[in-house]
Amino acid sequence: GSSLTAEINSSLREELDALGLELATAREETESRQAEVEAARETSAAESAEVAKLSAALVRAETRASDAEARDAASVQTVTATRTELEAMAAKIAELELSAEAAFVERSRTGKETERLEGELCEAETAKETLEGTVAVLE
Repeated sequence: GSSLTAEINSSLREELDALGLELATAREETESRQAEVEAARETSAAESAEVAKLSAALVRAETRASDAEARDAASVQTVTATRTELEAMAAKIAELELSAEAAFVERSRTGKETERLEGELCEAETAKETLEGTVAVLE
């Protein structure tokens, strides 16, 4: 009887140790995912600021183009250069919008992964508490 109880206790302790390790690993993964989410948020915020800055620059460039056309229809070269600048800015804005969308999708994926890992962490903690209760009863 005593040998069997000692063996059961030993087995439960090993299982408890394994769950503790799983729990620590799940915590590390959760913290890592949370850091990834925060980095994605920061990147997205920086890209949004860049889009706003470029949008304002685009409006200013469009105004300059309009003014140049009204002042002197002969200054085709200036208008062409301004239009080229506008097209480059529009292309950059489109690129930043795609990048911001990709960051949003990644942040969403990372958030879902974090939720999944937090669920696993909760399950591991519940299992650990159950085993601890079982060990306490057996002792």
